[in-house]
This record gives sequence, structure tokens and C-alpha cells, in this order.
Amino acid sequence: MAVENAEEIYNSALKAMKTSYRPEVFRNDAKQFESISGYKDAKQLALLCHEQEKEAGLAEIYRRAKDAMVTKNIASYERAIEGFEKVGDWKDAKEQIEVCRSAIEEFKRKEEKERLDELRREREAEKEPLYWIQRRKKNLRTVVRTLAVTAGVLLAGVILLMVLADRGRQARYARAYAEGTGALEKGDYEIAYPLLRE
Repeated sequence: MAVENAEEIYNSALKAMKTSYRPEVFRNDAKQFESISGYKDAKQLALLCHEQEKEAGLAEIYRRAKDAMVTKNIASYERAIEGFEKVGDWKDAKEQIEVCRSAIEEFKRKEEKERLDELRREREAEKEPLYWIQRRKKNLRTVVRTLAVTAGVLLAGVILLMVLADRGRQARYARAYAEGTGALEKGDYEIAYPLLRE
């Protein structure tokens, strides 16, 4: 390999390595350094790129896990835990897993408390006669609304059928008138009279 070509590959890979933070770029840089492993310190730089590729991969997984925590719901915290578990002991991943687990437990406690509160309110309401009156009124309103919507749909259907029937009748009259005037112009009064009478 020509020294100029090796120098060009070396400089290109070195520049990319210094400005990159993505694993795939470090992987590509390592391949370029390995292709010129006998040139300068390319072999050591290839090893360094592999280490930085691993580090960048961990950083990307860690960042996604931290981003998932922002949403603040059980599913997002579970996704964050999965990400932190993938990076193992990297940075404060273990502590972040505990933060997520605590948040999930807090969400579950709140959900359970809300469920129990709602159940208690329903039981108290069932004991009161007013509850049953309100429930009947609500059911009656639902039935009335359903009937009103059904009547509206039926009325619209009847009107549509009447409009379509009227259009068909108008089309027949127009056709009969055209045939009648044609027969009249030909002087065939016996055919024209019944057609124009309609």
C-alpha cells in the first residue's frame, strides 16, 4: 500500500474518531486503522476505537434508558430498567434501576389506593336511595338519546328515499316529454299525445 494512501486513510479515520460519539463510526474507524495496521500507531488506534465503540454503545443505551424515565409511567420505567440492565455496572445504572423500581412501586400504590377509594365511594353510594334515583335517570337519558338518534337516522333515510324517488319521476317525465316532442315534430300525433299528457 502506498504511504500517501495509508496517510490519507490514517488522517481520515483519526479525524472521524476524534469527532464521533456513535458506535458505528468507531467501528468503521477501527476497520480503517486495521487496514493499515503496520502504519504509525494504527494498530493501537484500532484497539482504542473498539474500546470507544463499546463505550459509545453503552452510552447510547444508557441515554435511551434515561430518556424513557422522562415519560413517568410504569411502561416507560420498565423500558428504562431493561436499558440499565443491559449496561450493567456502567456509570450509575444500578442506582437508576432502583430509582425506576421505586417509581413503579409508587405508581402501583397510587393506582391501588385510587381503585380502593373508588370502590368505597361506589359502596357508599349504593346504600343511598338517591343513588338509585340518579342511576335510573341516567339510564332513562341514555334510552331517550338512543331513540332520538335512531329516529333521526330513520327520518333522514325516508327523506333520502323520497328525494331519490322524485328524481326518478322527473327523469321519466323528461324522457317522455323529449319523445313526445320528437313524435310531434314528425307529425305522429297518436304517439305524441299520450306521451305529452303525462
